[in-house]
Amino acid sequence: YFIGSNMSTTKAIHAKVLLPNSQCGGAMNSQAFGTWQAKKGEVYTAVKNAIACGYRTIDCAKIYRNQDEIGVAIHECITEGVCSRSDLFIISKVWNTDHAPEAVAASTKRTIADLQCSYLDLLLIHWPTPWAHPAGGVDDFSDEAMFPKTKFVVEGKEVEGFVATATAAEQTTSNVATYKAMERLVGSGLVKDIGLSNFNVSEVQAILDVCTIKPAALQIELHPALPQEAMRAFCHKEGIIIMSYCPLAVGMGDPNASFLMHNAELQALARKAYGAADEENGVSLCAKMLLQWNSQIGCICLSKSVTPSRIAANASVLFGGLDAETMDGIKAWGQVEGNQLRVCSPAFRPNGATAFPDAAQIGVLIRKAQLAV
Repeated sequence: YFIGSNMSTTKAIHAKVLLPNSQCGGAMNSQAFGTWQAKKGEVYTAVKNAIACGYRTIDCAKIYRNQDEIGVAIHECITEGVCSRSDLFIISKVWNTDHAPEAVAASTKRTIADLQCSYLDLLLIHWPTPWAHPAGGVDDFSDEAMFPKTKFVVEGKEVEGFVATATAAEQTTSNVATYKAMERLVGSGLVKDIGLSNFNVSEVQAILDVCTIKPAALQIELHPALPQEAMRAFCHKEGIIIMSYCPLAVGMGDPNASFLMHNAELQALARKAYGAADEENGVSLCAKMLLQWNSQIGCICLSKSVTPSRIAANASVLFGGLDAETMDGIKAWGQVEGNQLRVCSPAFRPNGATAFPDAAQIGVLIRKAQLAV
């Protein structure tokens, strides 16, 4: 779905990837700028730096609680002539507490107002897990409103979880109702395209079975330690573009956050791929290779930093160009027992269940001996 002539010489932030299911012939850049965990006071400068470096696809979400500051940065970049609104591809997400159809439109309008963008290019359901809507409505961003907690007794033990508005068996029906409300937003012009995030194959299929507008994109965690090959094949068949978050397997405060970038075997692959000397920074080279790998397998890669030098370094990554030996080496590395890791699997499902049942197995297999000294 690459739009262009030479993948090997095109920067990923400039490369355009066609969205086959788009309602308006939409395309987004192969590398997007992520804003998760970007704190207020930092995200404004980070977004301005990113746009100045050439980023045009910006990934946001209500739960990040920084969209108002991002909106100021976007507005200033447009008024200063750095870019136009039509140059930008702005993404946001419906949070768990706004799944009720009547809340979808209200929360989206609040998001558009915060981002000062007049419309969204893409709106996703953030998680397939509906929670109780706060009494304060879509304008309540407090922890109590965004994360309505309760306690359950599971197998005789008391566990903490979130106030779900649907049982596990009812979630499909609930998610369909949320998605149908999003389809209406496309018709109203508030949103150009819609999609999903953190859904598994069966949950995506449940939407496909009843939707009028097919999902344009699915955002999931994806990196060489979690390559999601079955999901990639399924989405390719359905024309759904995958957006990869945590492409460096960093996030959620995980103690193994630097597992990939500090892995000796991956660093060796990166040095060979870029013809680098042994004394060059293996972590930086590995990060560059991992981002490039993600784009080269056909995904939209979400890179995130608030550090100007790292934003610029990420922006220089090419869309393609890794040779077959490197690509095969990365794939083979991910298939070795012990090299699997899922960073993000919060206990968002009913009764305090984890979002992804495989998370307990993935990660415990990590062989820390493989970390580079």
